[in-house]
Amino acid sequence: MRFQMAFSEVPITRRSNENKARLLSMERQNEPMINSGSQSPMKAGMVHLSKVSAPQKPVLVTILMGVVLMLFHQIKRFLGLFVVVTLIQGCSTSGAVAKKSTGTQFKEVSKEARDAVALKTLQSEPNSAVVFARGACCQSCSIGVRTKVATLSFVDQSRFNKGIQLDAKTQLVTLALKPGERVVPIALKMAVEAAGFTPVDLYQLDGDELKSSSLR
Repeated sequence: MRFQMAFSEVPITRRSNENKARLLSMERQNEPMINSGSQSPMKAGMVHLSKVSAPQKPVLVTILMGVVLMLFHQIKRFLGLFVVVTLIQGCSTSGAVAKKSTGTQFKEVSKEARDAVALKTLQSEPNSAVVFARGACCQSCSIGVRTKVATLSFVDQSRFNKGIQLDAKTQLVTLALKPGERVVPIALKMAVEAAGFTPVDLYQLDGDELKSSSLR
């Protein structure tokens, strides 16, 4: 009886040892899979992606550079259009302002009409002189005339607008004279020319009569 039990135990023990050996071998074979499985899916994916995409890095850099250059050219083109539009608007605005500030330009009247206006002006404004400044045909022209002529020593700046009054319709400039002062024709001529206009005639009263002298 003992012999039979001992004989029967041998195969069972051998089979259990063989099973243990098989299990141990399987565990060793599965160990790399377990270790790799211990990594997070994201980390494993990143490692895999880095290994796969490494040869493609120059291609990606080229694509990115192309996109950046395209955006740069688009921005440059947009800025160019913006500058052009701004310049056009600025020119239009400047033209409108200039036109508004210049005002209506009058044609040159006849000598008879100009002489009549000069006589009337001198009679109504004592101690004054009138000069025909050809080209001073708008109200904004008085700015240039005033800048140059008002600084003359014989001009009384306390009258009119700093001593100067312009009639753009007849292109006649009235000068307020200081008491006891007389017009210096050469100085007046140079001042009118410096303002950008052509001095033609100087009008003054001789008693009640109009006296005209050429400044050309």
